[in-house]
Amino acid sequence: MNLRNLQFLFKPSYWTMNYRYDEDVDKIVNELLDRYELTDLSGYTCKLGKATIWVANEHYASGRLYGTELENFRPSRLTIQRLSKRLHKLKHTVSQRKVNRVRKQFL
Repeated sequence: MNLRNLQFLFKPSYWTMNYRYDEDVDKIVNELLDRYELTDLSGYTCKLGKATIWVANEHYASGRLYGTELENFRPSRLTIQRLSKRLHKLKHTVSQRKVNRVRKQFL
């Protein structure tokens, strides 16, 4: 067991996972995270390069390669956590853009 995985003993939101772990999915999602930034955030998915990633149901069902034959498998908890950090940055950026647009309207 990787020592970094011990952190999940103290993070209840990671205890229950829907979908089975798949090492190949984990490698693919990690490669995508290495190469691309998250874009096109919708209510349930976002884009990572050309791939559509399921980001709803955080953390227990997120990180899946949506719309592919591998969509019923998930990456590792570490990869889901990595994706989650990026997702929160993207959500904050989108939120700030909305605030700035509204601010420009009224100020």
